Amino acid sequence: MVNIYLCDKDIQWLEKATQVLKKYAVEKRTEIQIKCFSDPQSLFDADVTAPDVLFCDIVFERCPPAEGDTDSLKPAGIDAVNEINRIFPNCQVVYVTDTLDYVLDVYQTDHMWYVLKDQFKDRLPGIVDKYERIDRKRKSDLVIRTADGLTAMIPCRDILYLERRDRKTVIVTYNRRYEVRDRISDILGKLTPGRFVRCHNSFAVNMEKIREIRSRSVLMKNGAEIIISRGYSKSFRNEYHDWAESRTVK
Repeated sequence: MVNIYLCDKDIQWLEKATQVLKKYAVEKRTEIQIKCFSDPQSLFDADVTAPDVLFCDIVFERCPPAEGDTDSLKPAGIDAVNEINRIFPNCQVVYVTDTLDYVLDVYQTDHMWYVLKDQFKDRLPGIVDKYERIDRKRKSDLVIRTADGLTAMIPCRDILYLERRDRKTVIVTYNRRYEVRDRISDILGKLTPGRFVRCHNSFAVNMEKIREIRSRSVLMKNGAEIIISRGYSKSFRNEYHDWAESRTVK
């Protein structure tokens, strides 16, 4: 599932872009979820999960004209993307707008693409291709923002397990523990597919870091013992068996 946000003051454009994206997703056989916002503040006020891609306009509001300028526009979209970069560091941003006036200003932000609205449909395959390449690379490294404001990049291979505790998720590596506000399910969506598996509602483990599977627990290579709950026991053992089989040299 790819979570896509559209942020634009033009409601008709939001509807048009939504239809273009849905049609392309059907052709690519990709499952997507789209949320639309008419301005950046409504996006920030919404209770939403982390977006994978944000398509955002640049100009949202008019400012008092500067001296000698009868039609000054404020690029509020750039301010919004700076905030997106801070809150959702894994989100890939595509500026979709009617003007080239701010093509240099957008380099104040982390973004993936800049496209004019009348070229959106034609440029979409290239945008998707670049997103998929970035996503493959990203899933070899997990970029997080910790509960205390630290941004860190953790190689997936270094993660031993995830633990949900006190409305936070603890990411445990050999050398460090990171606390984040993301749910385990959100983090699993950002990690290398097929490497991590849930063994309990509050735990997910890196199968490469398992030393031993016991009747009711998993012993990790760092000595930690993780509970296997009854509800996850069958699915956990099946997934681990399939993973181990896939690594067997035949």
